[in-house]
Amino acid sequence: MNLDQLAEQLLDAYLDPAAREMQHIGSYELPSQDQVAHALDSCRTLLFPGYAGHDIVRGTRSDLTAQVRRQLASLRDTLHRQVYRATHHKRQQLLGRSDLECAECTAKADAIVDRFLGQLPALRAAIRLDLRAAYDSDPAARYGGST
Repeated sequence: MNLDQLAEQLLDAYLDPAAREMQHIGSYELPSQDQVAHALDSCRTLLFPGYAGHDIVRGTRSDLTAQVRRQLASLRDTLHRQVYRATHHKRQQLLGRSDLECAECTAKADAIVDRFLGQLPALRAAIRLDLRAAYDSDPAARYGGST
């Protein structure tokens, strides 16, 4: 097998104008599946500290606040980049362009991510209520064993 020849054939297929929708070489960034998974892991860490993600360091409330703030800032950066990439991709497809940057998409990603992060405390409260309801309705949990 001639790898150079095969590489040239693939490159011809990538650059074929009739197959434009199947290549994204040298264009703007697309969302990263790994980074989205990382963001989900970060959400679990923030929603279930000590149960998911890395260990929570014991310390003063101020120390814990700083730690949670760092986690939120990291999550915000990760989410913003991925939401921006998805928003930008959709906009570029609608416009039929491949601009590398878009201020409108940046503002939209800011709003989406900030709205999402702002809902984390309410989400944690709702999960707590669901867990409490499941525990309260489970006879084995209330009586310490099977009945």
